[in-house]
Formats: sequence, structure tokens, C-alpha cells
Amino acid sequence: ELSTSSIISRLSSGDFYASTGVVLQTLETTGGGIALEISPVPGETYRTAFVGQGGAQLEQRSGTQVEYRFRGGEGYARAVVYSSSGSKAWIQPVFQT
Repeated sequence: ELSTSSIISRLSSGDFYASTGVVLQTLETTGGGIALEISPVPGETYRTAFVGQGGAQLEQRSGTQVEYRFRGGEGYARAVVYSSSGSKAWIQPVFQT
């Protein structure tokens, strides 16, 4: 929801993502992993890198529906979505429980 109170609430809780144009249709984060769906733009392709501590790449997936499940020892992971147009989106770290 794009209301002032909703935006402030989401910022306060860390429940948001940043973007230079890529739009996430859904984003689900738990202590077990990350699942997201990208709102596709015709003619564009998408690659998602799941990144952990120290910038280590944990996994990479292509497509508009991707997920990452913790295997153990990662500490945290974040998703960075790259579009073939050059835009991207990235989420806050998700900590493993």
C-alpha cells in the first residue's frame, strides 16, 4: 500500500526493497529462505543472485519466480534482481533461524 502510514511502518520494520525499475510482485521472507515473483516487462529477462556474508554468491536463478532456501551456515541472504534492461532491485538481508 502506498499510503504515508504504510510506508513509514514498512521502513521502520525493515520490510521494503530498493529498485531502479524492477518491480517485485510478491516477496516472502522467512528464517528458512526467500521467495519472490518479479512483475515482468515484455521483452525483458531476469536473473536473481542470492548473496550472503562477505558478498559471497550463494545461488543464481533465472526467470520471474525464484526462491532460495537456507542450507545451513549462511547467516543471512539477500536477493539482487537484474533485468536485461539494466535495472535492478535488491532486498534487505534475511537472517537464517
